[in-house]
Amino acid sequence: MLTLAITACSEHSGSTASGELGGTLVISTTGDPGTLFPPLILTTQGKQISEQIYDYLADVGPEMNTRGEKGFRPQLTDGWRWSSDSLSLAFHVNPRARWHDGKPVSAHDVTFTFALNKNPALGGMFLRELTNIDSVTASDSLTAVFWFHRRLPTQFLDAAAQLRLGADRQAANGCRLGRNQVFR
Repeated sequence: MLTLAITACSEHSGSTASGELGGTLVISTTGDPGTLFPPLILTTQGKQISEQIYDYLADVGPEMNTRGEKGFRPQLTDGWRWSSDSLSLAFHVNPRARWHDGKPVSAHDVTFTFALNKNPALGGMFLRELTNIDSVTASDSLTAVFWFHRRLPTQFLDAAAQLRLGADRQAANGCRLGRNQVFR
């Protein structure tokens, strides 16, 4: 049995209290979560914990609608726009989004996360979910563009809520993710 030590809340709780951000989250499980590295998470416990550490560009809202984009809430993005042919989707990263160390989240972090998850040498768990995404590019420091092979009802889900974002610290250090290189 999985027990989460989280106070239940909803978007419409009516509370006007402004609490402090941060703190400690305790998650008690009956099993080991295994790795917490997002591309390699195998367990429910690992997914539940990693979702408290890493954010998505947008996440499924309380209606649990994953078709189209209407049921999603922004997380690291403050907006998105589709191309006229629906084969590309541009996310604008919220300029206020920061990593735990205070550094800003960038579109390059999005491209890095996609490349990491698509790297066959890593053997990530989300390769199948990402097959319709041809590539991800950064048109500027805050805009990540997902390019699709074909139109599907799950395009938005695939781009916004399949990848838990990781920081591109290797790019900051001059390293690049190569075809047969996971980390340098």
